[in-house]
Amino acid sequence: MMVIVITGATSGIGAALARAYAAPGRRLYLCGRRQALLDETASHCRTQGASVETRALDVNHRDAMAQWLLEIDQEFPVDLLIANAGVADGLRGGDFESAKATEKVFATNLWGSIHTVMPLLPNMVARRSGQIVLMSSVAGILPLPMTPSYSASKAALLQWGIALRGSLSRHGIRVNVICPGYVRSPMTDVNRFAMPLLMDMETAVARIQKGIRRNRAVIAFPAVTVWLARLVSAMPARWVPFVYRRLLNR
Repeated sequence: MMVIVITGATSGIGAALARAYAAPGRRLYLCGRRQALLDETASHCRTQGASVETRALDVNHRDAMAQWLLEIDQEFPVDLLIANAGVADGLRGGDFESAKATEKVFATNLWGSIHTVMPLLPNMVARRSGQIVLMSSVAGILPLPMTPSYSASKAALLQWGIALRGSLSRHGIRVNVICPGYVRSPMTDVNRFAMPLLMDMETAVARIQKGIRRNRAVIAFPAVTVWLARLVSAMPARWVPFVYRRLLNR
C-alpha cells in the first residue's frame, strides 16, 4: 500500500492531487484548515477506492503538525509527502503589501512547508526511502511585483528544495519542487491582473504527477512561461522594472 500525505487538500491543486492519486491500494492522509472541504475531497477519493483520513490543521501550528505526521508514520510509513499548503495575498489595490499580509504569506508558504517536512526527515533517512514534494511557483523563478511576499516565499522553497535534493539523495530520498505557472483555481480566481497561459487544473495535475513519477528535480510549466521567466531573471537588474512595466501594461 502506498501512503501519501497532502497538505492544503481543501481546494485547488492540493484537492486535485488527492483526487488524482486516489485508487485502490493507496492510503491518503489529507490536511487543511476547513474540515467541510476536506470531507468533500475525502468522499470523492473514497469512491475511487482509496483509504482516506483527514485532519483539520493549520501548517503554521508546528507542534500539532509534528504530532499528526509522526502518528501517521509510526503506523504506516509515509512514501510520498506533498507539502502543498500555501496562500497568496498581493497588493490588493494598495501601493505595497501590509506587514500582516507579508508575515502570513511567509509563515504559511515557507514555514508551513518546513513544519510539514522536518518531522518526517529522521524516519525517512533511517528507512532510506521516501519522496518529498514542495509546491513552489514560476513566481519563485521570476518574482512578480504584484505579489512580492508570495514570490519571495516560493523562491525560498525552490532553493530549499534543490538543496535538500542534493543533501538527501545519498540517503535514498527523492525531493521534487513544483513550479507551476497560472493554474485555474480558487487562488487565481481572485486575481485582477493578466494571467498569461492560464492552465486548466486537469492538465496541471497530469504534468505534476508525471514529474513526480520521473523524479524530476524541478517540475516547471508551462514551458513558454518558464522560458520567459528564466530569460527575464537573467537580465541585468536595472532592466527588470522596464520589462515589468511593459508586461503589466499589455
